[in-house]
Amino acid sequence: MKINLLRISVLFFLILWVTFSPPRLLQRQKVSMWNQSRDRKFFFNSLNKCVEIFLKYLKEIDQVSKHTLKAYRGDLQTLLFYLKDCCKNTDPNDLICHQNMRKLVSYLKQKNLGNRTIVRKMSTIRNFYSWELERDNSFLKTWLNANPMKLIKGPKISHSLPKALSVDETQKFLNTAYGKNSWINIRDKAIFELVYSSGLRVSEVQCLNLEKSRKCMGWIDFDQEMVIVFGKGSRWRKVPLGKVALRAINEWIKFRNDFNLTKRTENNETALFFNNRGQRLSVRSIQRRFSTHSIKNGRKVSVHPHMLRHSFASHLLQSSGNLRAVQEMLGHANITSTQIYTKLDHQHLAKIYDDSHPRAKLASD
Repeated sequence: MKINLLRISVLFFLILWVTFSPPRLLQRQKVSMWNQSRDRKFFFNSLNKCVEIFLKYLKEIDQVSKHTLKAYRGDLQTLLFYLKDCCKNTDPNDLICHQNMRKLVSYLKQKNLGNRTIVRKMSTIRNFYSWELERDNSFLKTWLNANPMKLIKGPKISHSLPKALSVDETQKFLNTAYGKNSWINIRDKAIFELVYSSGLRVSEVQCLNLEKSRKCMGWIDFDQEMVIVFGKGSRWRKVPLGKVALRAINEWIKFRNDFNLTKRTENNETALFFNNRGQRLSVRSIQRRFSTHSIKNGRKVSVHPHMLRHSFASHLLQSSGNLRAVQEMLGHANITSTQIYTKLDHQHLAKIYDDSHPRAKLASD
């Protein structure tokens, strides 16, 4: 009996030694790390596929603009970078948990991003998770039971009004912004007058074509004296153009047609505005032209396209008082955006009231 107990004890200790000896533990640790590495690779491959499917849906089904699509892609790339860089030791099953998504806000703040940018990125990621939870056969459902961004609040956004030029400052900028009568100055004059006359966004100006075509995002209808653009929110809109802007654009088009750039414009000959290489002007190039002319005019603060857009809205609203019409011309989906975007002084409001309200004036005896 004692011999049997002794044998059992010896066997038990042998099993413990074999199981928990340092070489065995190291081997198990290596296997565990290999499995975790393999799981992380599968996770990120799956996440990348989900992102591409989501972006394809936005492009083909929702038909968002290329600028919106670019913003969504950048926001979701931020999520991927964060998960790879800041959650290296996290188990794949816990990567997209609520706690990690809360840390994402701090991660974005450390990148010195503005509050509006952070809120936009959070909104994009939240929409992505919601879409994945509703989609059949989603890879992420393996790791995702509920939207981890649902209860996370972003930083507060201050709704300060953008700066606008006064009427005199605008006239000075438009009338003295040009030097020698070179083709670049003729082009720039057309761009500046177009923005102030229509209030177009710089991205909408950049996308304009010389003529209407099947895939174009905007053009100028000289018969109706209007510019037609496919703007923010995937909406078409028509905006009237003033005589001064039409004349400046016509002068540019005449010069553009006479200027032989056929060999250099190949795929970009449809662009209304191009650079000296015959390529469509980029958004950044248009912004630089505004800044360059501001400096030449001796302004301490440079004029940018959005400032001229705001000036268009403010001056139009001060003259007409028609908030709804300004909303349509700016392409705002919600009138509250127009109310924040524009500014009326109290004197002008009082004048509109005096001129318009039937009870504003005393009846004559």
